[in-house]
Amino acid sequence: MKILIVDDEKVIRDSLSDFLEKAGHSVETTENAVKALYVFEKGLIDVCIMDIRMPGIDGVELLEKTKASYPDTYYIMITGHGDMNDAVNCLKLGAYNYLRKPVNLDELISNLERIEQKEKMKKELEEHREKMNFSEKIAAIGTLATGFAHSVNNPLAFLKGNYEQLNKLCSLMQKSFNNNGDAKDKKKIEFLLKEMPEILESSIKAIDRIKEIQKQIFSVREGIKTDETINIYDIINQSFEHVCKKNFAGHDISLRLQAEVEKKLTVCGSKSALLNIFVVLMSNSIEAIANLKDQQITVQCDKNSNGSIELTYFDSGNGIPPYIGESIFTPFFTTKGDHQGIGLYFAYWLAKQIKGDLQIKYNEKGLSRFVLTLLKQKKSEDRGQTPEKSKSKKTKTKK
Repeated sequence: MKILIVDDEKVIRDSLSDFLEKAGHSVETTENAVKALYVFEKGLIDVCIMDIRMPGIDGVELLEKTKASYPDTYYIMITGHGDMNDAVNCLKLGAYNYLRKPVNLDELISNLERIEQKEKMKKELEEHREKMNFSEKIAAIGTLATGFAHSVNNPLAFLKGNYEQLNKLCSLMQKSFNNNGDAKDKKKIEFLLKEMPEILESSIKAIDRIKEIQKQIFSVREGIKTDETINIYDIINQSFEHVCKKNFAGHDISLRLQAEVEKKLTVCGSKSALLNIFVVLMSNSIEAIANLKDQQITVQCDKNSNGSIELTYFDSGNGIPPYIGESIFTPFFTTKGDHQGIGLYFAYWLAKQIKGDLQIKYNEKGLSRFVLTLLKQKKSEDRGQTPEKSKSKKTKTKK
């Protein structure tokens, strides 16, 4: 190990240096704290052995100056009989241990061996973590690839069947034309012309499904900003308008926002990520409640003591049973045969990327709620405001 000895007494510096060099360590010595700071700046010091009592900057002050900048260095303090309070204070400041004068060399070696063993264990643990992370990444890639192949296989098989059917229909049409188009053949052609648009339309939808799967999977390549200031109220309403106007313009669906959300509440994150998260949640909700009499989506807001906010999202549907909720964020998990099953996983992934979280929780009645945790944007105008009474706003899609 590389060891620095800091002591104003030359005899102590030289004796410790000779002993530690014979033990196989690389040793450098200085007589005061100022020179010690220059040694620290030159390169990594594994262990710093220094006297507490020194002229000018003493050992306690040197420890305070260097510990924050060099957290991986171990400090062994040397103390006289009357310096025990200072020695204890050094331990509180982050020193590894202290030794009394005159230094017991066996005790010093024992401390250094424990430090070496600790560093060895840290290195092994870090290597193990890296292996685990690599294994998890490989497993995730395998899961993603398997799910992608499985999810894409269905529309591809559907396309293959459609085009095989089209090929047969074309052969029938060719035979009909070869027979000079008698009355019986004309009926066949009329039937074929009626069937072809439907086959082509369903094929186009299958292609669109493949594109959507590809878009969601490969969008993870793009960098996501995490420091944008975002107005939650605007994001939720934009998501609602987008989903309803695009897919459910004929439904009487209302959006209920708690008063806290209606204020100019801002969070720190990514606008595009939050839009995608709420679009996914609302798309799933609206499909579930589209045929119900009461079609309502609700978003509530709570502030945590750590400064983050929780947005609780739920709809007027029957919710998600716990046995399904356990797997709801698993890639390609779906209970709907015609869905790719990556929407909620993608929303969960996006929440993590913006230093937030997305969970499914259940209230006392067992009804499911999505809870999105976000970092609150710190602004001066947020301070000193008194909460308003809860109210709701309804936004309806046009019939």
